[in-house]
Amino acid sequence: MLSALITLIIYVIVLAVFWWLVNYILDNFPLPEPANKIIRVALVIIIVLAALYILLNVFGVGGVDGVPRLRFG
Repeated sequence: MLSALITLIIYVIVLAVFWWLVNYILDNFPLPEPANKIIRVALVIIIVLAALYILLNVFGVGGVDGVPRLRFG
């Protein structure tokens, strides 16, 4: 369980650094408003899906060939 917690913390740090990096790039190299908003929304969607996938793997709901499945027992 401790290794799962450490893995979860590392993944959260990686996602946070990714979030910071994209925001830093968008702030320093501004794009026109529609493109900027689209990239930020896509970033949020990607990070939420990645976090859900990581949490499912940490708590024992794994996937086979990209298809999530429940493990009972």
